[in-house]
Amino acid sequence: MKSTLVASSIAAAALAATSVQAADVWAGLDFKSAYVATGATCNDGWVAQPCVDVYGLKVGEVAIPVTLEFWGNIDLEDYSADEESRADRFQEIDLAATFNLGGYIDDALTLDVGYLEYDYPNFHGETDHLLTAKVGYEIGLGEGCGSFTPAIQAKYRIAGPSKYKCEYQFDLCYKIGLGQVNGWDVAFSLDNDYWYVDNSGRDRDEEGYRPDSGFACSDLTAKLSVGCFYAGIQRIFRLDHDALDKGPWGYDVKTIGMFGVSYDF
Repeated sequence: MKSTLVASSIAAAALAATSVQAADVWAGLDFKSAYVATGATCNDGWVAQPCVDVYGLKVGEVAIPVTLEFWGNIDLEDYSADEESRADRFQEIDLAATFNLGGYIDDALTLDVGYLEYDYPNFHGETDHLLTAKVGYEIGLGEGCGSFTPAIQAKYRIAGPSKYKCEYQFDLCYKIGLGQVNGWDVAFSLDNDYWYVDNSGRDRDEEGYRPDSGFACSDLTAKLSVGCFYAGIQRIFRLDHDALDKGPWGYDVKTIGMFGVSYDF
């Protein structure tokens, strides 16, 4: 199935040139020692992951609670288990449009629903189409103690090579400010998430294989940020290999180093 959001994004850009104004743009660039998605190793070498979010959209004085997001994964090294792997290319491009409804209820509440595409330009040109929903709430722990945010997210694939697959993310995130260094804010975050994958609605492949449903993995990520820069480490715990997809991927990477930069325009 061809990417429909690409055409929609072009149309949205044309509209933005006339009546829609973007109040805020966030851009980031991450470098990671491997790319692991829901427990499966997509590349066991270094990757670059650019991301751009456009939000705070307005038509005149009317605010539109929509975030438009671009995210990509560029292989900087070949994937050792894939003979066709080539570095310096986009392995994956994700495009999303999300309605942000939480602010209408409570500033601490996250309530998002949206549409998401996973485009694989170098994997037979295939595209996964998803519906997404997320709810979370930031809980202040008192002055100097940081905040704690539990969240739940669901991603349901309505079309594409993994049609009817549904992933549930249960996330626990702790953040705390550590003061300033030369005028730059210093902060620390610890994020622990669990992924449950429901494969019960998917078709079996030509060999009769279909992954089981179950908790596929858990990730624990620690980050230290100074101003717009950060460095961190992630540890991956695979809980049920039978819930992971079979394919040209491996499950060997367990620890990922990362660093990056982000900026609000």
